[in-house]
Amino acid sequence: MGSGSAEGAERRRRRLGEQERRAQIIGGCVEVLAREGYRRASLARIAEAAGVSKGLVSHYFASRETLMEQTAITTVGFLRDEVRSALDLTASVPDIIRAALRYVSQLRESHRTELRALDQIVHNLRGANGTGLDLRAYEDTYRDE
Repeated sequence: MGSGSAEGAERRRRRLGEQERRAQIIGGCVEVLAREGYRRASLARIAEAAGVSKGLVSHYFASRETLMEQTAITTVGFLRDEVRSALDLTASVPDIIRAALRYVSQLRESHRTELRALDQIVHNLRGANGTGLDLRAYEDTYRDE
């Protein structure tokens, strides 16, 4: 066997912390949503993409809907941080706004997978009462830091 497969096996055996494992599963969810869409994003497909068992996905996320909501929240936070890190906040306000608009306009190409996954969640996730995502979950996006 080549060293690459031994390295991969070692990485799979290493115990990940809760946050790392959740991030791994959310990454698999983003991948499956972007590739196959919301309706085909089963826990089994997500687990396979994340390289974990379906049972482990269920251990960290109480339901498919909870996983989808957490994936949306995490992905919005990731994109927000990407935009924030690209900006020089010491610049003038008009320059910051122009830079933010330029950067956001490029997200469609630079972060296609994340945006496709978010689109799938926003247009398909419904709670028991038929409503979509609770926008209060995104308050960090609008918080002044």
